[in-house]
Amino acid sequence: MSQASSKRICIVTPDIIGPIRNGGIGTHAYHLSNALVKAGHAVTVVFTGPVEHEDEAHWVKVYAERGITFEVINERNNSSLVSDADWFIKRSLIIFWHLRGKDFDYIHFQDWQANGFCCIQAKRSTEYFQNTTLTVTMHSSTDWINEGMCKWNDWPLPDTKLSWCERYCCEHADIILSPSQYMCKYTEESGWSLAENRKIIPYCFDVDDLPVPYSPEPGVFAFFGRLETRKGLEIFLGSLMRLSLEEKNKLQKVFFFGKNGKITGSDFDGVEFINNSLKGACIKYEIAENLSAFDALNAIRERRAIAVMPSLLDNFPFTVIECLAYGIPMIAASTGGIPEMLEEDCLFGASERELCAKISGILAGRLPSFRSKYSPPRAKNLWLSLHDSPPLSGRRTEAISKLKNQSPLVSVCIPYFNCGSYIDATIQALKEQAYPNFEVIIVNDGSTDILSVQKFDELVQNNSDPRFNFFSKENGGVGAARNFAAKKAKGSFLLFCDADNVSMPDMIGEFVAAAFQTGADIVSSYFAAFDQEIERPGNETPIRYRYLPIGAALEAGIIQNVFGDANSLFRRAAFEAVGGFQEERHTSWEDWDLHVRCILSGFRLEVCPKELFWYRHTDAGFSRNTNLYHNQLRVLRAYADHCPPFMRPLLKNLLLPYHFGFVRQHEQANSLTKHPGQPAIGASMWALLTERIRRWLAGL
Repeated sequence: MSQASSKRICIVTPDIIGPIRNGGIGTHAYHLSNALVKAGHAVTVVFTGPVEHEDEAHWVKVYAERGITFEVINERNNSSLVSDADWFIKRSLIIFWHLRGKDFDYIHFQDWQANGFCCIQAKRSTEYFQNTTLTVTMHSSTDWINEGMCKWNDWPLPDTKLSWCERYCCEHADIILSPSQYMCKYTEESGWSLAENRKIIPYCFDVDDLPVPYSPEPGVFAFFGRLETRKGLEIFLGSLMRLSLEEKNKLQKVFFFGKNGKITGSDFDGVEFINNSLKGACIKYEIAENLSAFDALNAIRERRAIAVMPSLLDNFPFTVIECLAYGIPMIAASTGGIPEMLEEDCLFGASERELCAKISGILAGRLPSFRSKYSPPRAKNLWLSLHDSPPLSGRRTEAISKLKNQSPLVSVCIPYFNCGSYIDATIQALKEQAYPNFEVIIVNDGSTDILSVQKFDELVQNNSDPRFNFFSKENGGVGAARNFAAKKAKGSFLLFCDADNVSMPDMIGEFVAAAFQTGADIVSSYFAAFDQEIERPGNETPIRYRYLPIGAALEAGIIQNVFGDANSLFRRAAFEAVGGFQEERHTSWEDWDLHVRCILSGFRLEVCPKELFWYRHTDAGFSRNTNLYHNQLRVLRAYADHCPPFMRPLLKNLLLPYHFGFVRQHEQANSLTKHPGQPAIGASMWALLTERIRRWLAGL
């Protein structure tokens, strides 16, 4: 390969061969990185999972010997991130921070755990990754895994958000990749919107010499795969129990090769379940749960066993690919993408009865042809050819060009109530904005303390900047004050800012650029909170916490504000179409309410994954001093206006009470593990409700 055609490629993965007991994603990442290096590309692997074996330095050296740069990065080794966000959002943000200054031609993300979420958001709404192709490979989303395991979400609210982030990545990646036609069909039938640029490319398996296939030893079978429900462990054991006594006597030995897993609906793990199921069955068996994939494959070959993969649900399993590569005869369930890999003679229906019939036939001497449709050389060439094209550019240049030509007027609307101690910093930060075309409307909403009244009068008298406009009205609450400011505004964009917030110098410009890049009607952003006694924050100001909204995840937004702060940019048309802010006097969360009503009315919200303003955390903050029950009802009403009548009591009397009465006992901010005490029945109910709600919302 010529130097000119060599690409700088990054593979971001939570799973990889070596530091963790990997699955299919890790096998894919390993073989793809090796194949790309051999083809002359510069490859970096960013591993985002835990290092369970050896240490980071060991694996850096091991991969360096293969010509691969190996980096470990996740939220556990970044103490500067101060946030109550879920672990997968923190991890995605740290990945974004790590990669944003690097010049890769391609970055390959995986769907599981949504590692690419913030990077994909950033390419859509900021200047980052504009000359980098961001891909997502669909292996096994959280929703898909749960379906295969016949289980509900372990941690309902965080897992609901994670599922939404995974779907967002698959919708907005530059290229969506799938090893099978099946997975594309599955996601579309599940209501996902996939990126228009999609490719079906079977997994890369970088092998030079394929061993000669062997003839199986009669009566020797090997279950090959994780010892869990999704991989069909119960089906396999049930099929053995169905064999006649004569057929059981023909079984020389049954092996189980795979990592220990979970059995849904049982107190047993996979190993315990095998031992209990085969107790007294007069079947010789052996369990090997701690072997690497390579050792397991060699062990199967040594025993000349027939490998069995009876998955309830599978995509394009590496167990099948590896058996082919090692010349191991196999039979597999005709689920997922497996029929795209094997000829029909090797397949059986994913049931005890059909697998039992297949095993009975083999014991009677009727061996399948063991033929495969998968070709390692062809798959490898498809992956290599993917990188022949130049990187796919983003829309930043186009957006900036439009901004220079149009420079739309942005009206910054500020409600002012007893903020005399803070308003100077707010105004000064706005005067330092880089964006040229904006106006500011400051509305005194009947301030009562003497300092704030005097301060406002002073601002009016001393104002020499024509961009700043001051108005006064009787106190009507923050929603009414914002609506008043919006009516006085002249801009096609409305940007709401609190009187104690401090904007970053590029806040207005970043918001408008993001709106132009994405075509969104509303753009929200991250913020950094600081303590109230600090006059004006700067680079050295300690960050008290960060707020990291994710976007228009309506199914999670019933419970938590995942949309953004009031300090967001709205197209005037969208704001006016929903009637602006609801003017309730004694409840908060009016920004949450407005975002919900806009999204449910069909307007698009995007999040810019940058901190565009400082949020002053005050003890007297309205949202911290109002009734949570009434605040939550306010948000619920926004949903209720768009749902069938029967959904209203369901949301109010079932979903919300469950969440606040049970889930909050077990969910702890910043926790990286799932609480083992989660009530199974309650979690199931919550997950079923949120899935039904998600599908209903998708159909609006």
